[in-house]
Amino acid sequence: EGRPAGRRPQRAHAPARSHGGARGRRAGAPAMASRGTVAEVLQVASERTGVSGAICLDRQGFTLGTCGSQLPSQPSHIVSLATCCAKMEPKATSPPVITMETSTRTLSVTSRDDLVVGIARSVEG
Repeated sequence: EGRPAGRRPQRAHAPARSHGGARGRRAGAPAMASRGTVAEVLQVASERTGVSGAICLDRQGFTLGTCGSQLPSQPSHIVSLATCCAKMEPKATSPPVITMETSTRTLSVTSRDDLVVGIARSVEG
């Protein structure tokens, strides 16, 4: 199930916030681009090797944009997951990267300001 080259995200309504570059990003962490619309950020993220899909939500759980496949059918739950995990270390200087693995996919989630981004990868095997 490959996605066609140049596939555009399904929805994109808000510009992404400025979050700096990739410096210091942990392996497997979702890419949070420095500038661009949600659609552009998701498109770039979904084109990375091994990535099958990307999603961006606001803090209320509303989907701002999606691209690709292997995304949760009810993605609003990942917002509360990101919020609760951030409370585990309230003095942390950067938000946590949460990784969930199932038999079909691995989903990495992180947040910045008012955005939550998830990156889905197919489980190979």
